[in-house]
Amino acid sequence: MDRLAESLAQESKLRCGEQHRQLLGDRGRLIAPIDLGFDAEGERGLMTPLARHGRMSGITTFYQTLPSRRLVITGSPGAGKTFMAIELVLGLLTCDDRSKTDPVPVRLTLTDWDTDTDFGTWLAKRLAAEYRLSLHGAQELVAARRIIPVLDGLDELDAIADPHAATPRAIAAVEALNRYLDGKNGAPFVLTCRSWRYRALVAAGHGVRGADRIQICPVTAGQARTYLTERRRHAALPDRWPALLNTLGPEADATPPDWLSTPWRLTMVSTVYARDGDPSELIARQRDGVVDEYLLNLYIPEAVAMHPSAPQSRYSAADTERWLAHLARYLHQTGKQSIVLHELWGLGRGWKARALAGLVGTVLGMLTLLLLLSSDRSADAYMGHRYDILIAALIGAGLGGFAAFDPSGPRVLHFARVDQRSEAVAAFRVALRWCLLSLLANALGLAAFVWAYDHWPLLHDAIRREVDGADSPLWPDGLLLLFVFIVLGGLPTTFLTACRYLLVSGIAARTGKRPVVAASPQSSSIEVTDPRAPLRGVLLTGAAVLAALITLTFLAFTVFPVWARFAVWLPLYLVGLTALPESARWYVWYVTFRLWARDRLPLRTGVFCDWACEAGLLRVSGHAYEFRHRELQDWLMASPERPPSAY
Repeated sequence: MDRLAESLAQESKLRCGEQHRQLLGDRGRLIAPIDLGFDAEGERGLMTPLARHGRMSGITTFYQTLPSRRLVITGSPGAGKTFMAIELVLGLLTCDDRSKTDPVPVRLTLTDWDTDTDFGTWLAKRLAAEYRLSLHGAQELVAARRIIPVLDGLDELDAIADPHAATPRAIAAVEALNRYLDGKNGAPFVLTCRSWRYRALVAAGHGVRGADRIQICPVTAGQARTYLTERRRHAALPDRWPALLNTLGPEADATPPDWLSTPWRLTMVSTVYARDGDPSELIARQRDGVVDEYLLNLYIPEAVAMHPSAPQSRYSAADTERWLAHLARYLHQTGKQSIVLHELWGLGRGWKARALAGLVGTVLGMLTLLLLLSSDRSADAYMGHRYDILIAALIGAGLGGFAAFDPSGPRVLHFARVDQRSEAVAAFRVALRWCLLSLLANALGLAAFVWAYDHWPLLHDAIRREVDGADSPLWPDGLLLLFVFIVLGGLPTTFLTACRYLLVSGIAARTGKRPVVAASPQSSSIEVTDPRAPLRGVLLTGAAVLAALITLTFLAFTVFPVWARFAVWLPLYLVGLTALPESARWYVWYVTFRLWARDRLPLRTGVFCDWACEAGLLRVSGHAYEFRHRELQDWLMASPERPPSAY
């Protein structure tokens, strides 16, 4: 378990380091982040005697002095709650006195938590899905309380702006966290929430029991002046900044205007005026009360100008704003807070999307199978082209139905550890018996077919007419031949399926690792999760398997002798039966998505989202994308739709 925890710690450090870089932006490498202050505030007498004030640079030491190791970080919108949580994770992972047995801090967003699910169960599944752990290993770490979950976004569980409105998901989350124990004491965790939301929860009797709370302080005038002065040094027109800096006054501890009181607003100001413009115009707009709206209107165009995309992409400011607005509306309509590509490509799994996916799957399945049958000379010998369309329609409809009722995410082939080797051996014995019974059934079916061919003239004549190419009626010849197809095709398929399970269980019994198709691929390497990886993996796997299928089909019927065809097809079938249907499903969803989003999102949506992260418009959170700030998301959602630009 120590080795597993150490691997998780390394990946958590890399993940948070990348998120830290994204939040600071390109110039964060040159300018130190603001050392935010915080005040320790008790809840209902549960506060322990601690320093009442601290700085972000000392958040790690502050947390380590908490007896309960339960901390709630609160602050106003844009105050830096996420950034402080990331600083805490990195501080705990890099402190000098850290040992291999210390629990691993892991940052997770709360937005996709179904609060009807036990918190420990959800935590283990999220660790397995996002941090490349086996579910069994994640469950072991959670059960041993070797994890410090750093949970971001309690206030975003209920997308409600009214502080007096009911917040059932947030209440359920707090109650579940109160039941998350380590023995008889509360298990450690860190939680972030907007101040007004958490105060409302506490007032309603739903605060986190035994937790200490800190309130992030507004940026002081001195901190804002230092930050903007450093940004001014890198601005194109530094001589235009003194008027704005003078509004902050000489007192270092003074309170700046609201539009300069949080890191998010300082980021907007420094971005908007990095290339041109006069920052002093904000003073006049402050009197009109439109500073926030004005900065948001200019933020995206300036971010696009400062981070030009690749020449082949050519993202314009208008298109970027329009695409992001569609994503913001999608999140609002579905009640989600994160952009998960394989959920976005499924269009929320509504009935219209499922119907369209079913239709697309049927058409693609028919076209693909007809293409294979038209190039397969054996089709003439067995069924004839008159039944190709019927077979293609049936299999195409099956693919359409399979695609319409898809799982929650793309799945790929990987190897999972077997919990009990004895269970794998027992499964191998069951698969062996099934394989032998299937082989016996095939022998009996073939014997029955030979007997029927010799003693049933109706079947004999129908097959002879089909082989000779003579005209034959649909009744009874068509139904008889369909029966033959089911017997001679279904029984071998059952046998090959049994062989597949025999192979899988044999590998598990021998090696202790079972090949499975699941949503969380394993990886021995430690790397930052790419939100595009799940879809890329399943689509590339499908393309590789389909290419092998077409190539070996051509070789089997043009190069290989008859006796070698089965040897070629058996391993291909075993692999294809595992990988191809799942990949075909997601190719169908991709085509469906492109039909739906042709005017709403760019062709390469994942590439665009990656670029938007570099531009400071989105950020990566595990296997998902999120807007850089909720204020930006809300503004985009309310913006009017604009027509696409011509480029």
